[in-house]
Parts: sequence; C-alpha cells; structure tokens
Amino acid sequence: MAKVGKSHKDRITARLNGPMKQAIEEAAGIVGASVNQFVAQAAFEKAEEIIVKSRTIMFSEDEAQKLLEIISNPAKPNASLLDAVKARRDLLGRR
Repeated sequence: MAKVGKSHKDRITARLNGPMKQAIEEAAGIVGASVNQFVAQAAFEKAEEIIVKSRTIMFSEDEAQKLLEIISNPAKPNASLLDAVKARRDLLGRR
C-alpha cells in the first residue's frame, strides 16, 4: 500500500459466516500470517487479477491471425468514408 504523509491505513470490514471465517483463519495460520494480513493480501491479489483481465483481450490463434492480416492489409477507403472525411474537414474549416 502506498503511504502518503502520516502512516495512515484505511480500513475495510467484512461480515463472514462461520465456515468462511474458519477457512480464512486456518489458511492464514498455514502461511504464517495474521488474519488481517492474509485477507488484505488475498483481496489485493484478486483485485489485481480482475483488473488485468478487464484490460486484456484474448484471441484464439485464428482470430489473432485474422486481426494481424487486417492490420497489415487494411481495406481502401470507400466513397462513404471519403465523403465523411470531407464533410468533417469542411465542418471544421480544415483541408
């Protein structure tokens, strides 16, 4: 966790049922961490995993090949696209 100024740590509370609490306490004991340390680290790792997955696009090998082909050999602009570009330039007063 990043520290700014004073040594301040934010707090999160959670309500757990009996089996959840017991499992967390047992796992924390196994790795030699306090329950607080274990929960904070596990939550942080899961948060990072979710963030990375949300920012990652996965392609099959075929999809990746198709994407590379499209990027390497883009289609030529059609009349509608050229008209739209001209209209935008005219609207903005640029050539």
